[in-house]
Amino acid sequence: MLLALAIAVPAAAQETRGAIEGVVKDASGGVLPGVTVEAKNVSGATASTTTDERGIYRFPALPVGTYTIVATLQGFNTAQRTDVLLTIGQQLKADLTLTVGTVSETVSVRAEAPIVDVKKNAVSTTITAETIDLLPKGRDFLEALVGIPGINSVQRAGGIMIDGATATENRYVVDGMDITNLRTGASGKRVIVDFIEQIQVQRSGYSAEYRAATGGVISAISKSGTNRFRGEAGINYEGPTLNKKLQGNVRPTLNISTIDNETLEYVFPPRVHETSRVEPVFQVSGPILENRVWFFGGAAPMRNTQTRTVTWRSPNPNGPQTQTFKDEEKSDQYMYSVTAQLTNRLRGRFNGNNGRSDPGLPVPSFDAASGVSTANPLNFNPQPTLRTFGTADSYGGQIDWTATDQLFLNVTSGWYQENDFSAGGEQFKGTRRTFANSNLTYAAVPEQFRRASGFADNPVNTFNEKDANSRFNFNVDATTFRHWKGQHSLKVGVQYERLSNSVDEGQQFANIVFQWDRFRQPSAGGDPQRGTYGYYTVSRRFTAGDVTSHNVGIFLQDQWSVSDRLTFNYGVRTDRTNIPSYRPENPSLSFSFSEKIAPRFGLAYDLRGDARWKAYGSWGVFYDIEKLDMPRGLWGADRWVDYHYTLDTPDWASVDCADTEGSTGCPGRLIERLDRRHVSNELGNVLVDPNLKPMKTQEATIGLEHELSNIMSLGVRYTHKWLNKAIEDVGVLDPVLGAEIFYIANPGEGIGEFPIPGLPPTPKAKRVYDAVDFTFNRRLHNNWSLNSSLLFSRLWGNYTGLSNGQSETGRNSPNVTRAFDGLFMSYDSKGNATYGRMGTDMPVQFKALGTYMSPWGTSIGVDFRANSGLLHTTTMSYKSVPVPVEGYGDLGRTPFFNQTNLLFSHTFRLPRSMALNIQFNLDNLFDQDIVTAFDTSPYLNGNLSFPNDINDQSAFFRGFDYREVMAGIHARTPSLGNPDPRYGSGKGISFQSARSARVYARFQF
Repeated sequence: MLLALAIAVPAAAQETRGAIEGVVKDASGGVLPGVTVEAKNVSGATASTTTDERGIYRFPALPVGTYTIVATLQGFNTAQRTDVLLTIGQQLKADLTLTVGTVSETVSVRAEAPIVDVKKNAVSTTITAETIDLLPKGRDFLEALVGIPGINSVQRAGGIMIDGATATENRYVVDGMDITNLRTGASGKRVIVDFIEQIQVQRSGYSAEYRAATGGVISAISKSGTNRFRGEAGINYEGPTLNKKLQGNVRPTLNISTIDNETLEYVFPPRVHETSRVEPVFQVSGPILENRVWFFGGAAPMRNTQTRTVTWRSPNPNGPQTQTFKDEEKSDQYMYSVTAQLTNRLRGRFNGNNGRSDPGLPVPSFDAASGVSTANPLNFNPQPTLRTFGTADSYGGQIDWTATDQLFLNVTSGWYQENDFSAGGEQFKGTRRTFANSNLTYAAVPEQFRRASGFADNPVNTFNEKDANSRFNFNVDATTFRHWKGQHSLKVGVQYERLSNSVDEGQQFANIVFQWDRFRQPSAGGDPQRGTYGYYTVSRRFTAGDVTSHNVGIFLQDQWSVSDRLTFNYGVRTDRTNIPSYRPENPSLSFSFSEKIAPRFGLAYDLRGDARWKAYGSWGVFYDIEKLDMPRGLWGADRWVDYHYTLDTPDWASVDCADTEGSTGCPGRLIERLDRRHVSNELGNVLVDPNLKPMKTQEATIGLEHELSNIMSLGVRYTHKWLNKAIEDVGVLDPVLGAEIFYIANPGEGIGEFPIPGLPPTPKAKRVYDAVDFTFNRRLHNNWSLNSSLLFSRLWGNYTGLSNGQSETGRNSPNVTRAFDGLFMSYDSKGNATYGRMGTDMPVQFKALGTYMSPWGTSIGVDFRANSGLLHTTTMSYKSVPVPVEGYGDLGRTPFFNQTNLLFSHTFRLPRSMALNIQFNLDNLFDQDIVTAFDTSPYLNGNLSFPNDINDQSAFFRGFDYREVMAGIHARTPSLGNPDPRYGSGKGISFQSARSARVYARFQF
């Protein structure tokens, strides 16, 4: 075991292959030892083994794909099973029967993978390239998943949401390499579906070898080569040329009349913005050495062109008042692999994936309803050349070695990096000076120094010198097969990853803001101060640092088949993780192996022994592997210091500082220095809880599956998932400095329980997900297939997860969302802690994916989805944080949502096995415009405030009528506290996206 641990395995290993096993018997049912069994892949690769004394054969790790299983034994006819489709992570059972033969004969049976796997308790779904090709979908591989039960793409959840968990709680793996973004936890790169062979989603009950994830695990495998040369050249197009007649109606904007500030009107914006997207796709694959080495390569250079016409609100001294801008976004992707069958027991694979992005030239922002831009026209005349480029590269290699029939070893290693950097901004380097107010009428200032409010002598000095994130992993596993009171498949492994981030982005030079003829009130109190002409502020807001951290995971698991009907899957994993400090003089934080022990247990039972009824269940503990967004923001990478000086000269252009942060060499007298980014882990601080515990969730699942026939099945599953602990920044407002100070804590515990003495505690973070889903699946047979599901769920608590879908719209900032940034946002106006149905809760979901393939080459794929609308909450602001004054969900839900997407495809067969395929994809086929959001703010302007609340904030928690509070504010200051007529009007402020079309033509050879 120590030897096995020393050579360990990653979560990546089992996410790139599957296993085939079975029993070989004679015609009377007796087991046959010593039978030679071969697994022949359509690529040409072959693996072989022999049956043991119980007639069992195993191929513990095979590349996914289609196989023929052949069994031979002297004196018996050869038996084979053809068209055995093996999917990611599958443990496929394929038994064979040998008959006594006197002549050379092969008994062939076409295989159908069991539609109910009676040994499996994990809930997972695998989508093959053939299925992806038949169904409507977007271009990224994640967009092919939304038809799976319990999986939704929700903006409030930050992306792909699995069983109530947000997008930043999943793990994203492509070709065995973890491409999860180190900072945000979302998918780190775009991978187009054309290059994908299979995608698997693990939703619940997955085993201990899977690296920590409090959501799900999404794994994709790219295509590989075969003994036959194949190629494809195609092009995707979507844009105004195609959509002029097919595109749906323009969605309106809800505006308030400027005449009376009460009347509401929908304004349909002019078509002043058009985009077109062209994406050629090239693929080629084949043998390097027949039956031994194969290759695959693909390229997809995408070009997205946008044209925007804007009308300047302010005068444009250097050009016309209405201008048209154009830019071209580029996004190129390359995927390639080499697969080698070195011997019948030794296989290897190398793969690479490179992405390059160029967002194009900046274009001015504009109001969609009118086409009017509030940007400064001087900043776009000429159009700036500054842009931020991006790279995303991953490389991986793996070796599978079947040492003996009882021992299998795997080694996997990989490297992934993404980097953003700026170019084209040389002319913007240097100090940036702006006017907070005009000095045009300030007589004391000579005329040559007068400028209007908002003037800037430098459009921008914000650049990304670099933001490089990288992950290196080295992993190995050992699997052994033993017999003791049944069959055991015992796996042990160690997983190592090295994470690093080197960043230098933001304002690269000083930013100076002039306050003409104004006083500065020091934050610490005292008399207002100014210079002869007012005062100015020097600041530089940027992110800089270089960190490295190391994580190690260990797991042990066993699949124990007590009998042909009962299987236990159980194991335990533990991780040692590190959260690095971006300032080396301050301590980092580590969680030890003992703090992240995660046991997992599951069972599967064949109710009748005929492999047609399966009952299953599982329970497990899951920990998060911490991302870098929290230490970047609060442990020294983010920097923002304001220096306030007296302004003693009218010559604003001469005002500069010796250093880029404004701390030395600035003219005038220093009034005060304010640090806007307190470093929580600074030595001497008590802002990081010394007893901090890692984020932890648990789940329990039970289910039942029934095979109606070899092509149809029914299933029902109940899932209960709950959050035990969260790590978040718990914020308080410093009344002296006016800045927020953040504790890193488990909300409601330790130093995060009472952030403000004398006031109620911070509520504990809670999230509870309960769901029952019903599924019906029909394989493609007689030219049609159907997969459908109906899910009823409840997502309750006060914390949506690492993406904030409650007080923010899907902000992907793990452990530093706005969820607990202020105590007041956790209570309503009655003084009650706010728990309830979450903003990402969708109680009813129905999905249906159907395909039909005609004999003459035409196919139709339909994706229909319907679900409950999202809850909306009345929200006001107090002490700079949002407050759910009526509790969660008081405004009810948006209307029930549904959408139908269609894919029409036709293939023209050409000579010499060539073909021309035309696909036409329509999203929102019926151009439905269902409301997706309402206004949630009762007032146009003004925040909640109470008498003496600077010194006594307890008035908030004693309960109050916010309408009376706002009426009092309005009476004292008529410009504040005006009602917002959009609130409670029942009129939507955003709508379902309009119908859009995309065409894809490809030539295959």
